[in-house]
Amino acid sequence: MNQQSLLDNLETKFGLKPSNARVLIVGLGETGYSVAQFLLETPIKFAVIDSRKNPPLLESFRQHMPDVALFCGAFTQAAFNVATHLIVSPGVSLQEPMLQQALVSGIRIMSDIDLFACATDKPC
Repeated sequence: MNQQSLLDNLETKFGLKPSNARVLIVGLGETGYSVAQFLLETPIKFAVIDSRKNPPLLESFRQHMPDVALFCGAFTQAAFNVATHLIVSPGVSLQEPMLQQALVSGIRIMSDIDLFACATDKPC
């Protein structure tokens, strides 16, 4: 699938349009890191947040994605306030108060599977 088809799918299924979307990846473990790598290949603006001060892939992230905004040590309301979409790692509870507040305020919440499913036209 080409990039334009992916972007069309994201807009159709999740209202994620690169020209005005601001994605916040929640969690910088294996999943969050893979989502960040994937989004680097698109025109989608994104940042990453992790409640841990030293998430597992912090050094690799800083080395390979030095220009991507990263917030570590706590979930901060300011980072969530800017987001139009959240891509939440499976290790982060959807009961997390910041996620619940985002949901109530209308921010779209997605998983890595949602994202990657938009990148294929082949059934599993």
